[in-house]
Amino acid sequence: MFDGQGAMLEFVVRSIKERTNIFREGTRGETAYILKEGSVVIYTTTPSGERYQLAELTAPTILGEMALLSKDQVRTASAEAATQVELIEINKVQFDSMMAQSSSIIGLTMQALARRLVDTTSRLKRGANA
Repeated sequence: MFDGQGAMLEFVVRSIKERTNIFREGTRGETAYILKEGSVVIYTTTPSGERYQLAELTAPTILGEMALLSKDQVRTASAEAATQVELIEINKVQFDSMMAQSSSIIGLTMQALARRLVDTTSRLKRGANA
């Protein structure tokens, strides 16, 4: 990938062991991940401390994208490696550089999707607490 000036963007690739936390609910995120290999459990914690699984993602997919799409967004869920995983990290600076090269319609669409995902996650959490 290239930035707006034609320079190559470098992405960090990480290997994560099974049962390792990738990010935690409630923390500020500045990084998303492309899941290259393995699987990741996305979960939230209820007020009573119970773990509520929202999804299990398998490669290839993206996770933590809300950190890139929403300004000052805290993570709405936690992610844990269900197996040994390989992740490609994409930070906010890299993402913003790529978005600057694309159509504004794409950016608006992604922001709308991000808002809807936050709303859906909130509704799921409320349902889990009932």
